[in-house]
Amino acid sequence: MKSQSLIITLADENSTSFHFTKVYIRPLYQRLASDELLEHCIQCAIQNVNESFHSIMRNKFPKDKFAFSNRVRTSVSADVYEINFGDLKTM
Repeated sequence: MKSQSLIITLADENSTSFHFTKVYIRPLYQRLASDELLEHCIQCAIQNVNESFHSIMRNKFPKDKFAFSNRVRTSVSADVYEINFGDLKTM
């Protein structure tokens, strides 16, 4: 029943759900489905820097372990440098 009411709401052009979908969801979908982005995906030419950064941080500071804020700040600064300029071992 809920899904039917949602479909009816989205079909109603005066509803806020329809407006939200038209203004926010459709442009996002169009960007994600663009040929340019899909070509990069096929060539494996994209990298999510945030995921890479979070992976580095989670290896050093697992969520279930406590770390003092000064240590975390220092490590984050070093990790940002590593992401921006490469690993020091390769220099």
